[in-house]
Amino acid sequence: MANQARKGLTIIEMGIVILLMSILLGMIFSLVRNFSIFKTTQGETETLKDLYSFAKRSAIKSGQAVFMEIDLDQNRYKIYRKERKGNFIEDKILIEKNLFYTNKITSVKIFSKKIDSGVVTIAFYPFGFNDEAFIYMGTPNEIKKTVIFPRYGNYATIKNGEFNEDANPNLLLLEDKGENF
Repeated sequence: MANQARKGLTIIEMGIVILLMSILLGMIFSLVRNFSIFKTTQGETETLKDLYSFAKRSAIKSGQAVFMEIDLDQNRYKIYRKERKGNFIEDKILIEKNLFYTNKITSVKIFSKKIDSGVVTIAFYPFGFNDEAFIYMGTPNEIKKTVIFPRYGNYATIKNGEFNEDANPNLLLLEDKGENF
């Protein structure tokens, strides 16, 4: 009996292998689903809408201005606040993200000026208001979604296509009141 070679795995060894594989697959799945390459334009606009609330709450809670910096050329954004370190002021990054080309932020309209390249910074103040901005998502040839950061409102809104408040300025006021149209 001592010379008999064992073939195969025991049930305990099989259970351990299956457990380890399921843990690894779970970790891989959670990492892969966070890549922006798999997000649709709708998913990215929802993320930007949520980041509006996050930045606004962060500014109010900390009592300091919070900034959202959008780099239109590099297709990335970050949310940060200024922090004093001794004699220096540094950016404390709260969130930083790169976007995939199909979810590109093509332009931002802030202070009634549409910006197509460079870096745009939107400020969120601790008093509960921010710079009003329109963030256009899609490709340069086709704007798929517009994320609207209202100056005084509590929630960002998403519109299909390229939204232009100049065409219907009362539309934003109706939404803030919760009216259906």
